[in-house]
Amino acid sequence: MRIAFWGSGEFASTPLRYLAEREDIAVVITTPDKRGGRGRSLISTPVKLLAKELGKRILQPESLKDGSLVDVLSDVELGVVVDYGKFIPSSLYRLPRFGTINLHPSLLPRYRGAAPIRWVIINGDEVTGNTVFFLAKRMDAGDILLQEEEPVFPDDTYGTLFERLSTKGARLLEKAIEVILTGRYTLRKQDEKGVSYARKLSSSDTEIDWGMSAEVIDRWVRAMNPSPGMFFYWNGRRIKVWSVAVVKEDGSLGEPGMVISVGKRGPIVSTGSGCVELLEVQPAGKRNISGVDFLNGYRVKIGDSFCLGGRVR
Repeated sequence: MRIAFWGSGEFASTPLRYLAEREDIAVVITTPDKRGGRGRSLISTPVKLLAKELGKRILQPESLKDGSLVDVLSDVELGVVVDYGKFIPSSLYRLPRFGTINLHPSLLPRYRGAAPIRWVIINGDEVTGNTVFFLAKRMDAGDILLQEEEPVFPDDTYGTLFERLSTKGARLLEKAIEVILTGRYTLRKQDEKGVSYARKLSSSDTEIDWGMSAEVIDRWVRAMNPSPGMFFYWNGRRIKVWSVAVVKEDGSLGEPGMVISVGKRGPIVSTGSGCVELLEVQPAGKRNISGVDFLNGYRVKIGDSFCLGGRVR
């Protein structure tokens, strides 16, 4: 099938590569390069870099309202959207012969929006999945074509769940293309009573709130791994936290954020309910180190508070 692939972020890379091996990707549409980094140089999207590697035609429209894509989209059979990053108007998504489908990494209508994978982990869900739906005028609200569940494991990080959903989402897209070609499918409208939204997270969300429970802190740490990472301030240093373990300690021995004991793998810190053991951290400007190396190298001791410069609700 002749396809126009819309994508920008890393989540779209695996589906693009997978479909390029099986379908005719006539054009890849991605967002414009942006300036970033220390030198403020132009940075291409992950999808653009992959499309160049695959030798695909690339378009990066500044505007989706100037008519520049009309001829391109009228010449394809299907539009496929994965992590594009901009709202696509109906004047464009209706142009391909079979319309335009979108792969979204959640079980819609739950977690519409920008950060579904992170919020699944933060909220402690045990099941998530992928949804392929036809684009509609409202964000992530179109009729569902296919849906597939995926378990969320207790040790899943954003990175591990992201990878599984991206890989399995690619296969679900191929299955969607197959059923569209046959014409034998039934669309399912989304139940508006089940709608929830996964807002985009900001830097203000990444400072550890030691007043939360140990289980919730663990989920936030996993949801921010491998990027951007949760952090706290201690002795004037910004310390990123990459891994913790919920431990059976009496958190009432200290205020939230206080080191109440020393474990075999790192300092044990009191929280709003229970304790966490710091397993892997990263002091500002340094490499990742184990909790034990943090204890020894930075002379962390019982009674130290990691709330200095932090927030406690």
